[in-house]
Amino acid sequence: MKRCPMCGHGLFVVTAHITQDWVVDDAGDFVGVSTDCVDVIHRPDDKDIWECEFCGFSAEGTTFNVTEEK
Repeated sequence: MKRCPMCGHGLFVVTAHITQDWVVDDAGDFVGVSTDCVDVIHRPDDKDIWECEFCGFSAEGTTFNVTEEK
């Protein structure tokens, strides 16, 4: 589980690597997107930079890790 250490919220902006299907012209140049996300190549992990959607604090993903108390 992840939470922002500054404000406590749990929504983040993180970069993922995906593949898309494109529409191209007869020279192979980009015209538009046919399918936004065909496959996820790299999901966000603890080595990536995570940014809190609410307060903007950003750091490596491990900074946001919390353990749930039972």
